[in-house]
Amino acid sequence: MIRCSQEWLEPVYWRIHEKLLECGLLHMDETRIQCNKEEGKLPGSESFMWVMRSAASEEIQAAFFFYSRSRSGENARKLLKSFDGYLITDAYSGYDTVPDIKRSLCWSHVRRYFIESIPLDTKSDRTGGSAAP
Repeated sequence: MIRCSQEWLEPVYWRIHEKLLECGLLHMDETRIQCNKEEGKLPGSESFMWVMRSAASEEIQAAFFFYSRSRSGENARKLLKSFDGYLITDAYSGYDTVPDIKRSLCWSHVRRYFIESIPLDTKSDRTGGSAAP
């Protein structure tokens, strides 16, 4: 199974990545994950899953997942090496290391700060007249 995956599926995986880099607009994020049985890492230590996704306006609709032991901006630089379009992300500074991209911030992340700035009513989870959670 491993050999079959390496020979037949891995080239498809990297082709998806290649096609995503041809897009004009991508979304990207890195998410903490925990791998308990990884050689050279303590159980419970954090690793990261980097996710790259084409925008709804793009002809190709695909997602690419890349596991990394760190959140280093070097991962972003490697994954986006030949990309020169617009990249929608959170405000993580690791993306600043990528040359030739046009940074755009994700409205979901921006909205989160507005919601957090609204004081909550002490009797409920909502402020009167507000849709804030």
